[in-house]
Amino acid sequence: MMEITAIIAVSVIISRFLLHNIIKMLYNSDMKCKTVNYRGKAIPAIGGIVFIPILLVAVLLLLLSGLGNYYGYLGYLSLVVCMGFIGVIDDLVGDKSIKGLIKHVSSTLKGRMTTGFLKAMIGLLASCLVSIGSTSTYAEFIVNVSVITLFANTLNLFDLRPGRAVKVFLLMSVVLLTGAKGRAEEAAPIIILGLAAGLYISYDLKEICMLGDTGANILGITLGYYSTLFLGFNMRLLLLGFLVFLNILSEKVSITEIIRSNRLLSYFDDMGRGQTGGK
Repeated sequence: MMEITAIIAVSVIISRFLLHNIIKMLYNSDMKCKTVNYRGKAIPAIGGIVFIPILLVAVLLLLLSGLGNYYGYLGYLSLVVCMGFIGVIDDLVGDKSIKGLIKHVSSTLKGRMTTGFLKAMIGLLASCLVSIGSTSTYAEFIVNVSVITLFANTLNLFDLRPGRAVKVFLLMSVVLLTGAKGRAEEAAPIIILGLAAGLYISYDLKEICMLGDTGANILGITLGYYSTLFLGFNMRLLLLGFLVFLNILSEKVSITEIIRSNRLLSYFDDMGRGQTGGK
């Protein structure tokens, strides 16, 4: 346990250094990686890319420590790299006029492939790869793949206001970690990412950078992966039903409108933000 604590502490120190310098580099760059946010301010759209080097360092330290769980660490890292890769493509060249998974699939079937469809395909394939060796039945395999894939898209649904998706990630991470008692080695990557996200959120809330699909994909795939590790099968089924419902709901109504119509959700959403989220 002391070794895990030391690795987490070192990872957080490195995270702080990488976060400050990478975001500063992005903020001072030209317009290639910037986009206009909901208030008309041009800021870097790929702020979430900072999580990739942070997790590379963290996983390397965990592997060098000889703690074991090699398959778990490398499987998770493969998910992060795959989803971070397609996230960067989506942020830089994605067609923002096409919203919703159904429309992305429809557009692709009509001969115009979208980055949204490519993201879903890569997420599905990567989820299959990491789930094959950790499931004992076909039912569990299908549920795990579905949870991991859908969670990546779900975090994107919340990434419409500064800090919102990060808050959802942090809240869900705490919930998942309650089921990880005695499994500190397995939980180390999500703990490190959670602490890094806690350091990152101030940049997002201050509109210095956007999480972007890059970051939302990484945070979402992390929640999906660790849900399959730390939740029982019945809880995963309930979670899958909720994720399906949320994704279908987002095709019909605005997530922002739902949040703004609820006083408690609206208060939580606005915390730390300089401007009112509905404006």
